[in-house]
Amino acid sequence: MERIAWDALSVRTRTAVHALTGRIHSARPVEGGHHSALAVHLDTTDGPVFVKGIRADHPLASAQRREARIGESLAGVGPRVLWQLLVDGWDLVGFEFVHGRHAQYHEHSRDLNLLADTLTVLANLPLPAAEVPSAATRWAVRPEDTDLRAALQGHTLCHADFNPENILVTPDRLVLVDWGWAVRGPAWLDPALVVIRLIATGGQTPPTAQSWAMRMPAWRGVPDRVITDFAKAEARLWDDIAERRPEPWSRALADAAHAWVAHRMS
Repeated sequence: MERIAWDALSVRTRTAVHALTGRIHSARPVEGGHHSALAVHLDTTDGPVFVKGIRADHPLASAQRREARIGESLAGVGPRVLWQLLVDGWDLVGFEFVHGRHAQYHEHSRDLNLLADTLTVLANLPLPAAEVPSAATRWAVRPEDTDLRAALQGHTLCHADFNPENILVTPDRLVLVDWGWAVRGPAWLDPALVVIRLIATGGQTPPTAQSWAMRMPAWRGVPDRVITDFAKAEARLWDDIAERRPEPWSRALADAAHAWVAHRMS
């Protein structure tokens, strides 16, 4: 999505945000993310704020509103939602600004222990009041996916997008940001999705990446067949994304998913 600068918003819109934040000293664009027209760090009288925005009539506006509702119940796993605002055709959300670095996914990264702890906490949080789509609607879309569809039913809020840019590590915690892809599913889903990222982004082998997930409580007792079926579905999903968006990052994730499938089938 094409980004706009803070100063490109109307005076009315900026004034409405000012009323919620106090005086705005500076506005700096935030890199990363693909689903917001506005992503900016505001330095304000009341402290730093991260603001995401999208035109209210955009097809993805409902996803941003859902993300804001989800954020209200994340209990420290995600950034706090400070306010929501609909003004001058813009849907804006103000989040706690998290000062942190992006997670590292290599084999010996200490961040992976923090991520495992955070996902275990997330798996035990109650589902938010917001309507969250089922994981089955993303990974079990073929008529023959009956067994996988059943396995993907669950009552855990899953983040489902482990791009390292969405994982911020601070001196005292790890925070998951950008909940636009969140789904409702089984607790093993997020660890399984991390496996693909460890291979694609962290340079890990499929056995090493999978061994990280296998240490987590959510993984215990899940039939091997279920994980293999999911790995195949994830490979199909990334093949489709890579075909529609033929870029190095999408092909790398598709290749990682296929490498995991090959390992599980060997």
